[in-house]
Amino acid sequence: MKNHLIRTYIIGVFLLFILTGMYTVLNAQSLAWQRAKTMGMGIDLSWLENYWNGTPSEGYRDYLDMHSLAGRKKDLELMHRLGFTTLRLPVAFNYWTTDKPPYKIIETGYFAAIDSILKWAEQYHLKVIIDNHNGSLDDSVKVMQALPRVEAIWRQIATRYKYTDPDEVFFELYNEPHYISDMQWKKCALQLIKVVHDIAPEHTIVIGGAGWNSIHGLIQLGTLPDSNIIYTFHFYDPFLFTHQGAAWAGVKATSNIHVPFPYNAATMPPVNPACTGTYGENNYKNYKQASSKAFLEKELLAAKDFSKKYNVPVFCGEWGSYKKYSDAQSRCRYTATIKKLLESLHIPFAYWEWDQSFSFFQGKPALQNISECMRKAWGFK
Repeated sequence: MKNHLIRTYIIGVFLLFILTGMYTVLNAQSLAWQRAKTMGMGIDLSWLENYWNGTPSEGYRDYLDMHSLAGRKKDLELMHRLGFTTLRLPVAFNYWTTDKPPYKIIETGYFAAIDSILKWAEQYHLKVIIDNHNGSLDDSVKVMQALPRVEAIWRQIATRYKYTDPDEVFFELYNEPHYISDMQWKKCALQLIKVVHDIAPEHTIVIGGAGWNSIHGLIQLGTLPDSNIIYTFHFYDPFLFTHQGAAWAGVKATSNIHVPFPYNAATMPPVNPACTGTYGENNYKNYKQASSKAFLEKELLAAKDFSKKYNVPVFCGEWGSYKKYSDAQSRCRYTATIKKLLESLHIPFAYWEWDQSFSFFQGKPALQNISECMRKAWGFK
């Protein structure tokens, strides 16, 4: 009888342990889902990642003019008025940090910019994704030697912001991993998740796949053994339109400009010979199909299918179009098309971006600087 009671007790404890573990996993998963569902319509504020404004001889660490912080409160107020509910905040932490162990963040004064954004975001009911936007994890160097620096950066970030409300502040571990294999990136991702959740276990992590956070990269990544994650992807299809004339994306490949959206035989410019032999030539040849709503929907459905297959939330962290060489009406049509597709698929998003070369404003951010067709595209009142 005594042995029977002992066995019953042990089995009961074991079952309780299993059920407790299942509850913990399900609860964490429900937190990620719950938080993703509140993200809604978001915007990227490209500012704290503009390291190129710094001095090369200083390692670009002097890039941030803190006097520019003062006007950002008005930006967040306007975001709120326009109906945005999430702010993705890309930050060039890589340029705040020493190159040698222990990889200490030395530009600590820059934290005042993030602290202010968080304070104003709370005031204007904006969730904030703190996005580590730069790094050196790629296969051209020894990845596992570069990883400790990223880990050290995140230990410092997570330690500083672990006391923020985890329902309102999320951590995006690494923007657009590229020149790195899917396998190597997954190893890095697992280690970075552990680093952050050991310090801030309640905060939801945002993370995507290799290939510049492509949908294909996300599919190759699969799901990770931590359920408090929102999986992200970026969407810039059709690239011929969204990056026309964007020199940083390959001068020759993006040399086709004044490309309409969607394809229109009457206004389509002739192919630029400069793009011959590049991915830009293939993009030109395939543009009629690639710019169709049906094709774009099919591409986005792959991300939705990933969400359904693994029962995990997904988030489109970037989408938009470069405006220097695009006509205004085409940009309005593109904006309306992608926004409607994302909303119809119930995928929260952040548009790239607020006030620079992909902005939807004609000039500085102001209500009067939004064209009528762009107001309709966004549904602004």
